[in-house]
Amino acid sequence: MTDDICDSTPMLDRETETVVSRLIFIFILFYFINFFFVFYFQLLLTNKPKPSRKTQVKNAVTMLILFLINLLNYMDRFAIAGIL
Repeated sequence: MTDDICDSTPMLDRETETVVSRLIFIFILFYFINFFFVFYFQLLLTNKPKPSRKTQVKNAVTMLILFLINLLNYMDRFAIAGIL
């Protein structure tokens, strides 16, 4: 007889899983709402002039490069783990 994970009973019953999943969803929702309001009020309270078009393009290119490097690192990590 083998101990297969599919044969074992779940650690939580269905009601508890539902409650836990709803609590996690509420926590994530409030986290993003909090982030939005902090970001929004920070923009309202600062009176900085709008950056020039050149600065905006430079910032966008920098973010794109960092995103692509991070994506490559993420894909490489899982590709190596999948091969091994």
